[in-house]
Amino acid sequence: MNKNKFKNLCKDYIIDNTPDISSRIDLNNINIIENKEKAIVKKPIKLKFSLPLIFKFSLAILLVISASLLIYTLVKPSTTNLEVGFETSEQVYTFSTLSAAKMLDINMDLYELNLSGKGSGNGNNNDDNILIDAGLDDLNSHINVLEDFMGDKSTINYENLISDRLEYSYKIVFSANDMINAEKLYTIYYNIINEEVLELSGIAILNDIEYPFNGKQENILEEQKITFTIYSSPLDIDNYVTVTYKVENEEQKFAYKVYVASELYTSSEISLHTENNKLITKLKIQNSEGSTYDYTIKSETVNEKSCIKISYSINNGADNEIGNIEIEAEYDEVYCNYRYKYTVRTNGHNSYEYNKERNGQ
Repeated sequence: MNKNKFKNLCKDYIIDNTPDISSRIDLNNINIIENKEKAIVKKPIKLKFSLPLIFKFSLAILLVISASLLIYTLVKPSTTNLEVGFETSEQVYTFSTLSAAKMLDINMDLYELNLSGKGSGNGNNNDDNILIDAGLDDLNSHINVLEDFMGDKSTINYENLISDRLEYSYKIVFSANDMINAEKLYTIYYNIINEEVLELSGIAILNDIEYPFNGKQENILEEQKITFTIYSSPLDIDNYVTVTYKVENEEQKFAYKVYVASELYTSSEISLHTENNKLITKLKIQNSEGSTYDYTIKSETVNEKSCIKISYSINNGADNEIGNIEIEAEYDEVYCNYRYKYTVRTNGHNSYEYNKERNGQ
C-alpha cells in the first residue's frame, strides 16, 4: 500500500469513530480564569546598521545642523550699537535746514571780520608749527553748528505740530539742551510742492531770524539725494548754503557748500550715526590750500560736565599730523559769556590751549 492511500484510510477512520459532542457544550457555563503568571516581556529589537548607512545618517544630521547655523547667522539681530543718526525724513529736513542756516550765519561773520584764526590762549606756540593751528577756525564754526545736536538722543526732540502759519502746511519744533544745559528751540515751516519727485520750500527760524529754503530730491543711477538751499534772507541770493543729503555705506552724509558774496567760501562733509544713544560725527574739511582735515567728534560727560572729544588727522600734501582735542564751555569773566576752551594734544608735541568763540559770541 502506498503512503498516500494509507493516510486517507486513517483520516476516514478517525472521522467515522469520533463522537459528535458539540451539542453538549454550553458556553455560558464556561468560566474564564485570569492567568496571574508574569507576563512575558519581549526584548527590544536591536537595529543593526551597516557602516555606510551610519555614515549617511551622520552626514544628514551634520548638514541639517550646518544649515540651521547658517540661517541663524543671516537673520539674527545685530548686536552692534550702531544706529542711524536720524530716523525719519522730517528729522533729516530739520537737521539739514537748521545746520545750514547756522553754518551760513557763522561763516558770514567770519568772512566779514576776516579773522586770521591762528589760535590764541595759553600754551599756543606757533614756533612748533603744528598743522591743527590753521584749521581751528573752520573746526570751531562746525562745533558751533553741531553742539545742539550732539547731546543724549533721549533729550533731543523733533515735534511735528499743526502749522500756525497759513502759508505753510507743516511745522516742526526742534528742542535740545546744549553743553551748559540751556534749552534750545528752533522751528521750521514748509510746504511739499511735489510729492512724486520730492520738492519742498519753507523757512528755518533761529533766534527770531527767518532763513528761507527750498529742497529737491534727485535720483541718479538708483542713488537718491536731497539737496537743500538755504538763503540768508528772502532778498539776498548772494549768500547761501547748499547741503546735499544721501545714505552711503550705511551712514547718513551731508555735504555742505557755503557761498559768500556769490563765491564758494568753504565746503565740508558730515557723516552721522548714533552709538550708545549719542550722535557720532565724522567731519571732513578741505581748505583752499589743499589740506584735508578729518575729525571724529562725540559728546561725553566728564565729572558731571558736558564736553566734546575729537580725534583728528591732517594731511597737507607734505606732512601728516594726528592728535586729540577736548572742548569745554567755560564762562569768561572778561567777555561775560561762555566760550570754548580747546585742549589740543598732538603726536610728538606738548599740550596746547585755545579759546574760541561760541555761538557767535
